Amino acid sequence: MHQGALDGSAEFADIHRLWKRLRRLNEPLTFGIYPDSLKAYLASCGLDLLESLGASGYRERCMGPSAHQIKGYEFYESLMRSAGQPHNIFTGDPLSYARTMMFLTL
Repeated sequence: MHQGALDGSAEFADIHRLWKRLRRLNEPLTFGIYPDSLKAYLASCGLDLLESLGASGYRERCMGPSAHQIKGYEFYESLMRSAGQPHNIFTGDPLSYARTMMFLTL
């Protein structure tokens, strides 16, 4: 999650609705990071950042041009990270590949 959504330093159109829902469920969000800090943060954990997409970029990747009409949740960041050299999924061990690649939504 974008740190600005947690500390109030950035405004997002639908964040107030999310905060209301999370308070009702007693599910606080406690971790956020500024997108420009992702690479350094992951490196400090021994991970490589391969790709980072905001919500609109992720939707476009998955849904194509029709995603442009969908708005919201811009405070989330999706990323692809690696914990080492990824194996070729077609010639290597698929389980090993699954362990080295991970798609996260922050």
